[in-house]
Amino acid sequence: MDRKLALISAVESDELPDPGLLNQLYADLANLAPALLQESRALATEGDAAARIEQLAASIPKPESKTPITETGQWEFPSSRDPNKLYRVTFGRAGHLECTCEGFGWRGECSHVREARKLALA
Repeated sequence: MDRKLALISAVESDELPDPGLLNQLYADLANLAPALLQESRALATEGDAAARIEQLAASIPKPESKTPITETGQWEFPSSRDPNKLYRVTFGRAGHLECTCEGFGWRGECSHVREARKLALA
């Protein structure tokens, strides 16, 4: 929330924003890029492929639990090695989960995704 308020202040200000804020915004957008690209591709599909995506999305049961991933589509988890570092799990249109941690990048699965899945579907 603090970052969001800082960004709003920077946009509304006549002065240049703090470079750290812009660097953080760039990093956040880079972290979201894979999920946004996948969403964009899904939205651009037509015909049978679009119908299959919609059918798949409709077939996924909507979780009843109130967790950050079900409320906002993302959930941040602290690193187990460095508590000051956060990893973001995002929730995609077709039910996939992605994480910004290195383990997910290598394996396509990680403890953060497993935790989000377990708590969101509980």
